[in-house]
Parts: sequence; C-alpha cells; structure tokens
Amino acid sequence: MKRSTGQIYVEPCEGLALEPGALIHLLVNVYGLDDAPVAWRKTVVRFLEQHGSVRSLLEPCWWLRYGPRGQILNVMLLEVDDVMIGSADASSRDWLRKLLESRFKFG
Repeated sequence: MKRSTGQIYVEPCEGLALEPGALIHLLVNVYGLDDAPVAWRKTVVRFLEQHGSVRSLLEPCWWLRYGPRGQILNVMLLEVDDVMIGSADASSRDWLRKLLESRFKFG
C-alpha cells in the first residue's frame, strides 16, 4: 500500500486486548479510504486475467471469457465495486460464480 500522505494509524475497536491508548498500524486498504477502490479493482483485474478473462478493447470495464472454439462463455461488467455477469449457459454461469466465490466474499 502506497500513500502519498504517509502511514495510517487507527484506534483499535473494543474487545481487542491492547493497552489503553494503543494504536494499530494500517497495512492494507480499507473500505472508505481514497485508495480502496483502486486497490480492489487491481485485485479483481489480476484475478480475472489469471483465469483467462480478457478486457474488451472498446470498454475497459467489460471482461470476456472465451471457450475453446472462440465462443463467448461469460461477460462481466466491473465498475468499482459493482459486478454484473452474463453467461452463455448455466454451466458457464456456475463455473464463473464458483471461481469468484473461491476468492471473494459477496453479500
């Protein structure tokens, strides 16, 4: 995590066995901070690329996964933390869903 403004320290939440006045050094991106959407997108993009999806040349938010004969199996629209998925059939949909749920928590 790179921050132009320096490191971030936060007060611990209740229930942690820390000394009074202790601070926690924040090492990862956290929802609500300015750099969190960029970090999330980079993580998802890297994951999609590792699993054979390709980015559309016309629309950078649009991702495609092709079958062995060049047919489109899945399309995915990724915009910040919103994801929309379309699939050629139920088995393609289920494969992509299981793949995404193996790495990310939705809900």
